[in-house]
Amino acid sequence: MSEFRACIAYDNRADAATTILRASSSAPFLPPSLLRDPHIARKWRGLGQAASLFLDFQSPTPIDTVALVGCSMTQAGTMRLRGSNSDSEGGAAVFDLTVTGCCDPVYGYQMALLPEPISARYLRIDLLQPGADGIDAGRLFVGPRCRFVSNFDFNWSMRWVDPSVKTKSAGGSTHVDPKRKYRIADLTFAELTEDQRWSFVEAIDASKGASADVLTILDPTAPNLGQVTIWGFQSETTPIVQAVWDRFSKQYQIEERL
Repeated sequence: MSEFRACIAYDNRADAATTILRASSSAPFLPPSLLRDPHIARKWRGLGQAASLFLDFQSPTPIDTVALVGCSMTQAGTMRLRGSNSDSEGGAAVFDLTVTGCCDPVYGYQMALLPEPISARYLRIDLLQPGADGIDAGRLFVGPRCRFVSNFDFNWSMRWVDPSVKTKSAGGSTHVDPKRKYRIADLTFAELTEDQRWSFVEAIDASKGASADVLTILDPTAPNLGQVTIWGFQSETTPIVQAVWDRFSKQYQIEERL
């Protein structure tokens, strides 16, 4: 995608009740079903330096976004995606995409973005991390993404939050109980069209609200997608405001899920 416009993805087909999810290998008590657990710290682990995930959506499903959140891979790793309508192992592929150097361990997002949605019943995800004794991931998103017609306004922000607890001792020393840091993005979209307002913007508030996860990609053209992507939920639902007669505005505060 050559144009810098933010995207948001909320229809996670990997979570659908009809989707069958399996893995080529799993460590004891760390099965691929944990990729559907909302808590990122509960991870699937594939054994060895190579592992595969297989999804069967039961019918052709539009796919243009695949993300493994809380992934242990590094920029030396590789992810290959193969979608098919006839072969659960990825043969007779309708798309075949390999990405390398994507997963920055600071952020833990292993992602691949197709230029346009392609329908496939089966998806095979092959992961390779040279020299690793296992590959971990906490959440899997597979589905379509929605692109905003006009980008978010200036004065947007992204910040790190450190919830670590600091306690002063009687002697004046500071003791720190470290907690995992996370990010919050504040974005305002002031030029929403009526179509977008009544389609995915309304759908996200109605189906996800402030309690379920969405994948927000600030810049799908960025070389390091982890830097500009947040998997999380709205801190609170905000009103959709009719700014002028044919345009609407919406403010999002997305808090990264741990």
